[in-house]
Parts: sequence; C-alpha cells; structure tokens
Amino acid sequence: MRKELPALVRSLPHWLANQWFLSRAAAEDDDHLTAIPAGIIQALTPKLQSLPTPHQHQEAIQLSTRAALKAWQANPETASNCLVVLGSPVESTALMLKESLQNYLLDCDVRFFLSGYQRSADPLDITGHLQRELVPDQEHAPPETKVPVTQTDLHESLPRVNVIPSLEQCFLRCIQGWEGIEYLQNLVTQDTARFWVFGCNHWAWAFLDKVSQIGAYLEQTQTLPELSGEALLQWLQPMLTTEVKRPDDQSLEVHIAAGDEAYWKSLASLAGGNAHTAAYL
Repeated sequence: MRKELPALVRSLPHWLANQWFLSRAAAEDDDHLTAIPAGIIQALTPKLQSLPTPHQHQEAIQLSTRAALKAWQANPETASNCLVVLGSPVESTALMLKESLQNYLLDCDVRFFLSGYQRSADPLDITGHLQRELVPDQEHAPPETKVPVTQTDLHESLPRVNVIPSLEQCFLRCIQGWEGIEYLQNLVTQDTARFWVFGCNHWAWAFLDKVSQIGAYLEQTQTLPELSGEALLQWLQPMLTTEVKRPDDQSLEVHIAAGDEAYWKSLASLAGGNAHTAAYL
C-alpha cells in the first residue's frame, strides 16, 4: 500500500485535469440546448395526467385476478381467496386496479373500498375505520365465517370481490402501527365467502412481510411487468401531438418526434421499465 500511494499522488493532477476538460466539454455541448417553452409544459402536463394506465398493466391485473378467482371458486376450502398486486412506489396501483377491474369482472359483484382514504396518525383509528367500512353492520364483532360461493352457486348469487386499492394506507411504521394489517389478515382468512384483491407497493410489502409475515396470510401476489420500449411508445402515442393555447386565443399544434426503436428502448432502460418515470422523462 505504501508503494502504491506515491503513484496515486503523482497521477492525481492528471486525473483532475481530465475531469475539468470533460466537464467543460459537456458544458459546451449543452450551450446549444434551449429550455422547453412554458406553454408546452403546461399543455403536456394535463395530457400526461389524463393518460389511462398502460394496457400491459391492466392485462396483467385482469388475467391474474381471473385465474386466482377461478381457482378459489373451484376449491374454496383450500385455494387462497385473495390476490395482492405489487407495483412501484411512484405509480398509482389504486388507479390501475380501478381501471382494470371496474368494467372487467361483469359476472361478479365488485366493490371498491378506501378510495381516497388518508390514514390517521393514530394506528387505532385505522383499525376502527377498516371495521366501519368493511363490516358496517358488525363494527365491533369478529368476522363471521360464511359458506364460500362456488361455481355451482352462480345461478343464485354473484361472487363478491372486495378491492382494497392501497395497503399502504392501512398501517403505520410504529408500535401497534400494523394492527390494521392484522385485522385485514384475519378478515380475509375467516371470511371465505368473498374474494379479495389488494394493491401495494414493493417497499411497503417488504416491510409488512418482515414485521407481520403478511405473505403467509395473503399468499398470492402479482408483480406488474416492466414496460418495454415498444409498450412505452404505444402508451405515450397520444402525447406526440399536443395542442398549445396561445395568449391571442389561437392554438398551436406541437408535434414531438416519435424517435426510433433505439430511442424507446433506451428510454425504457433508463426508466427501469417504470411507466410513470418514463412519462416524465
């Protein structure tokens, strides 16, 4: 190590000079770049926010939900009666579940819960809210075990599917903070007459599995797939032509270059296949 140190010291000036030349070259390359006009940003933002969730994500949710639902109906006493959809922390899994399932399971009684719910700072309030919303007629009673709905019962009753869009809103990272999760675990395992679909991001799921072994109760998971460059192009296609309003009450149509296959492949790689990140890039 002592022999190597003088060599490192001697090479330091050369390395610093090289870094200075590289940074200067990068700055000169950026001199010709111009900031995007504010009007275009203002026009793109609402259009970006109004995009539907990617088709590939909706399809993954629909197929996995249908498969899990059929398995449960065929063997209600042994098959799991729930599915957890895992997504990125920066994407709205709740919105994906709603757009994927609200008009898909037409042969089921699909009900969405906790839409827009913001958890309380008091963990006991979370459990109380879950009880009031999920079991309104039995606020303080334990869930009653019911006979599962099977394929042979479909002529008499539609299968009930309860959708909890965001498990992140059902717990706090503190002492007694995951009592709401424990309540949900018990409810799902005891109330076998219903099928449950949950949304959760990867980070929250990893934490919950560590502190409460949630994976032992909610066994089936579906991870949303990463989007390829081709999928991103298909999803962002409506953004490539944008109408910009001008102060003189006239509009300007802006066309964004679609780029080639290599561009979209690079975008997908840079965004890690994440739709939300790619859209803003």
